[in-house]
Amino acid sequence: MATWDSPALGIASRAAASPARCASAGRTYSVNVIVEHKNGKVELKPLFLVCQPNHLVKIVDWKGDSYDDLDDFRAHNHVFSDDDKINVPRTFPSVDATESPAFGPAVSGHTGTSTARWWLTAGLVLMLITGGLGSVWIFARHRRRL
Repeated sequence: MATWDSPALGIASRAAASPARCASAGRTYSVNVIVEHKNGKVELKPLFLVCQPNHLVKIVDWKGDSYDDLDDFRAHNHVFSDDDKINVPRTFPSVDATESPAFGPAVSGHTGTSTARWWLTAGLVLMLITGGLGSVWIFARHRRRL
């Protein structure tokens, strides 16, 4: 499997790493994405690229949710599953590209959001509670002995 650092992913991988810039603030572009579902069904789905006043491209799905870049879209969208494969143009999400609109390799339509941060936070809270209760217990035993 190719990683985002892999040259096999070409221009799309570099574009996914940071928001794309655009020249025409306020303009909206429509891009069809090829989606292959787990059951083998293939369809075209529209994604919209909006050039914001700060000249950064926002990706908007057909439900109206917006994303900063392709990585953000893949991590937080609720329109594709981990089993869906999507093909986006190699220049995605650039709107001012002069390169060929050829499609890049298929990538998963959704990357599972990591639960590592949740587990880390829960572990730290548990350690603080345990440490606090332990300290209270030791302090109470020490006071009884005096």
